[in-house]
Amino acid sequence: MNSIWNKNISLFTKRFPQLAQLLLPAISSFSEASVVFSDIAPAKNGSVTASENSLRLHSAYNPEREAQSAVSSAVAGNENCCAIVFAGFGLGYAVKEACSFSDKKLVVIEPDAAHFLSALFLVDWSDVFSFPNIVLAVGCTPEQAISLINANGILKSSFVSVKAQTVHAQPYFDALFALIERNRHKEKINNATTKKFARRWNLNCLKNAGTVALLDGISVFKEKAG
Repeated sequence: MNSIWNKNISLFTKRFPQLAQLLLPAISSFSEASVVFSDIAPAKNGSVTASENSLRLHSAYNPEREAQSAVSSAVAGNENCCAIVFAGFGLGYAVKEACSFSDKKLVVIEPDAAHFLSALFLVDWSDVFSFPNIVLAVGCTPEQAISLINANGILKSSFVSVKAQTVHAQPYFDALFALIERNRHKEKINNATTKKFARRWNLNCLKNAGTVALLDGISVFKEKAG
C-alpha cells in the first residue's frame, strides 16, 4: 500500500478508534484495486484528481482553489454558521479546506465506506484528522446523519455538496436532503413562534411564579399510578 494510505489509516485509527473498528473488515481487505474512482491523474497544479460515473469530481486545474471557493461561499451565505456539513466529498479537498475555519464544527457524511477509504488512498487527510472539532458520519443512516446536523442547529449549519460527489449514492442523499429541508422548515417555524410569543410567555411566567412556588411539585405523584 502507498505511504499516503498508511499515514491516513494510522491517523484515522488513532483519532476515531471506534469508527475504525467498525470499518476494520473494509480496511483490512482494501487495496489499490478497491479504489472506486476512475481517470485518476494529476491536475494542472499537480494535485490528484479523479472521475466517477463519467463525472469529474474536482477541478482539472486546481482542486484546492475550487474547494476554497465552495467552502467560503457556503459559509459566507450563512452569517450564523457554526457548523459546516459535507454531503459527500469526493477526494476530500473541501473538507481539508474547511479545516482553516477553526471556529466551525465539521460534519462529514458518506454512506459508503469504499468511497471514504478510496479518498484516503489518494489524498493526504492529515489536516482533517488533526482538526479538533469534527464528526465523521461514515456508513450511518440518513436519520442518524440528520441527528448529528440538528445537534448544531440546522439553520446554523452551512452545507457543501457537489452533484458529482453524491451520484454514487443518490437515493441516500435524496433522503438526507429531504430531511434537511423538512427540519430547516420546522426550525424556522419554531424560531418565528418563539420570537412572536416570547414576551407573552415571559410575562405569563412572571405572573404565575408566585402561584407555582406554592404548589406541590410533580414528585407528589411518584409511585401513585396503579
